[in-house]
Amino acid sequence: MAGCIFEQDIGKIHQIKIDLLKITKCLDTCSEKEKSSYQDIAYEYSKALKAVKKSIEEAYGVKLCCCPLHHEIYGN
Repeated sequence: MAGCIFEQDIGKIHQIKIDLLKITKCLDTCSEKEKSSYQDIAYEYSKALKAVKKSIEEAYGVKLCCCPLHHEIYGN
């Protein structure tokens, strides 16, 4: 049962990442007028991603990213 919940939680992270990538693509093509809105949305998705990641790590005692660049960007 725990494995199923873990897979659902990982699925949430993947969906947030997919949505964030889509928003980033919009930033590349949107007008200057729209840019601020898309930046705000991207920021909120980034916060959600970080919160879900932290929750999973605490609940399951795992580290989801070992990338050195991740630590430089997020400082954790």
